[in-house]
Amino acid sequence: MKRIMVPLGVALLAIAVATAAALPSPTLRVGNVLAFRPASSPLPRVDAPAFAISYDGRLLAGRKTDAPRPTASTIKLLTALAVLREGIPLSRSIVVSQAQAAAAQAGARAGNGELPLAAGEILTVRDLLVAMLLPSADDAANMLAEASPGGSTGLLARMRSLAGRLGLTLPALEDASGLSPLDRMSPRDELRLGLAALRSPVLADIVRSPAATLSQGSTVHSLNRLLGSYPGAIGVKTGQTVPAGYVLLFAARRQGTALGVVMGEASDAARFADARLLLDWAFAWAKGHALPAGTRAGDVIWPGGARQVLRTAAGMSLASGGTPKLYLVDAADLARGGRVGFAVLDGRRVALSARPAPLWLRLWTLAASWRTALFGP
Repeated sequence: MKRIMVPLGVALLAIAVATAAALPSPTLRVGNVLAFRPASSPLPRVDAPAFAISYDGRLLAGRKTDAPRPTASTIKLLTALAVLREGIPLSRSIVVSQAQAAAAQAGARAGNGELPLAAGEILTVRDLLVAMLLPSADDAANMLAEASPGGSTGLLARMRSLAGRLGLTLPALEDASGLSPLDRMSPRDELRLGLAALRSPVLADIVRSPAATLSQGSTVHSLNRLLGSYPGAIGVKTGQTVPAGYVLLFAARRQGTALGVVMGEASDAARFADARLLLDWAFAWAKGHALPAGTRAGDVIWPGGARQVLRTAAGMSLASGGTPKLYLVDAADLARGGRVGFAVLDGRRVALSARPAPLWLRLWTLAASWRTALFGP
């Protein structure tokens, strides 16, 4: 009798096809592999009557977070966002009128933050945005309002509309520079406004600058003393009036972004001291809640005892203790390895990766998928 030689691989594949239906599905074992129990750190003493601090968009702590207070010049971020939405070219030239120069001089005598404008001087839209956001020049805000379609009235209407789209609650909005005590926002709304500003490439570039040179050659300096002194500081805006007290909307970025606001502070020094305390605490919180890339999330135990270790494919921060839920791809994709699913904890998810399963197991899963395609489940 003539012997028929069958290649070993074909034989194994045939056996796999024949037996795949009888083999059980892989078993997912989680246990407490990723039982996340972060360390707690006490909130520092903050003197501000109202404040809020967040990390990567998550509100961590606050005081009177939903109570509206006078904003002072932090409202200028909303002014800047509304101007940018109008699509006016940043290079557009604006000539200082005699009335504007006189108003700036009067404002300077009253103690308001003003540029030393001269009649006939030419500034660009970007110059005015820089002057409005760094030294907090009120005359720059007024010039932008007057140059906007519909003048100040039109700009305020667009600011109110934009505030609604951003989810801000503004009881009233009377002034583009924040001098009116009727310009009020809560700490939570201040964070929303700060986040919107940081998402604007133009504004994010401006507010992170300790100083800037205007097109006519003069140099202006930011009032934000965190810039250049606090590691990772990226802005955002100062404010101060008698009704508002000293206000500071601030942000810093390391592995993630901490964003906070203090309102109603008694002095300039107090707002920066409290901001540093809150930033330090937020980054300590983030470190204690860090889930680094490569953390072991669970195991997949296959029939026959073959094991795949599941690891997080990216880092993330989590808020509370607990064991994640794991969601995996189908058996064939799981056996091939690579990105094989994701873990969910605290409403956040992170991709999972695994090394390929043994070759025999990959052949088995491939054969099983062929059998299902040919003969049905």
